[in-house]
Amino acid sequence: MAFCKPPCVVLDGVSVGYYPGKLVLKSVSMVLPRGVNVVLGLNGVGKTTLLRTLAGVLKPVEGSIKFYGVDRGKIHYIPHRLGLLPDLTGMEMIRFYSEILGFRVDGERVRGLARELNLDVRLLGKRIGELSNGQQRKLALLIALLHDPTLLLVDEITSGIDVVTIESIHNMFRREAERRIIVMTTHNIYEALELADYIHILYDGRIVFTGHIDELMEKCLGGSGRGGESILQRARAMLDCVVAMVKGGVAG
Repeated sequence: MAFCKPPCVVLDGVSVGYYPGKLVLKSVSMVLPRGVNVVLGLNGVGKTTLLRTLAGVLKPVEGSIKFYGVDRGKIHYIPHRLGLLPDLTGMEMIRFYSEILGFRVDGERVRGLARELNLDVRLLGKRIGELSNGQQRKLALLIALLHDPTLLLVDEITSGIDVVTIESIHNMFRREAERRIIVMTTHNIYEALELADYIHILYDGRIVFTGHIDELMEKCLGGSGRGGESILQRARAMLDCVVAMVKGGVAG
């Protein structure tokens, strides 16, 4: 089994299924260190199942998950559908989660986080059902940061929102990566290249690569790293490389 410097999470041979005899995750082994961990893969390969397992919603049928320096009460999971109640206002939703998760609601802290996320604080007085998709996602992240988790799990949070909102969310992840383990799922290789410190590629419930983003760049781009070529050129080359790894069943 691999070990890592806390805070970190180690998965060793983890298999998860929703029905007997039908596995969604198949013998997954990986290390999730502090920083931005991007889980990359097509729809249906097991990304959401991985997050739900890390959050404790699902239990492995095989293997183990070890949490080092991670208090189980400091794990926060934002599902793709966010878990917000449309008839509550933003502030009512914050207070609702504060009672469930046990964090204090400090007005100055709320306003400061809203500014960091480029979320107009006046929107917190509106019903959640009246907010845009992007505004709701920012609210979900604001609640997560008030909870102050060591392990933050986010499921395709940038899917279907505008580029300005995506940039606000990316900037927040970059700021918070020094303090937390952030695990986010995406099927967007451009986003993975732009944001990841560590990347974990899933295909058919199995890991085909896991490691630092620079290791993947070395493997796929021959050491060209983050410089030189445009993000579009690197993404195209990386996509070809990932497809080859998937077809060959090569684990990084």
